[in-house]
Amino acid sequence: MIGAGLAWSLRTYMEGRDRCYITLPLCHGNALAVAFSACSMVGASAVIRKKFSARNFLPDIRRFQCTSMVYIGELWRYLLNTPPRADDAGHSLRTIFGNGLEGPLWELATKRFGITHAVEHFGATEMPAGALINWTGRPGYCGFIPPGHPVKRRAIFAAANVQ
Repeated sequence: MIGAGLAWSLRTYMEGRDRCYITLPLCHGNALAVAFSACSMVGASAVIRKKFSARNFLPDIRRFQCTSMVYIGELWRYLLNTPPRADDAGHSLRTIFGNGLEGPLWELATKRFGITHAVEHFGATEMPAGALINWTGRPGYCGFIPPGHPVKRRAIFAAANVQ
């Protein structure tokens, strides 16, 4: 949990003054190991809702002045299926992070809701692994292998022996 909290608080630029909106059950890896651990690491507030509601999403974000939110991709599908409103981007939310947000949806969601920073990771069981976090902020990317990392050398070696 400490490693995940450190990785995610750094990647999301979370600080003690932030408020993270969590609508996933705390038994979900994104809720506990990604969001709650990051909040705990820096002393940020966790705003926990019992379950996700597209209707209550923006009112909650505004009411609690949330600056970040953890997600699974389907939450953004639900939000994008709500009728657009002129004030969709009128809130304090600047960072979203989670997994399952496809490139085209990422672009639609960040544009419509005025999100300035999105962080996607690949896999629900691998989330603490820094190599599987989209460090570039480019929609559709799932991460990279750092220069000199032994996995890269093994992958190149294995590829050379493929028939």
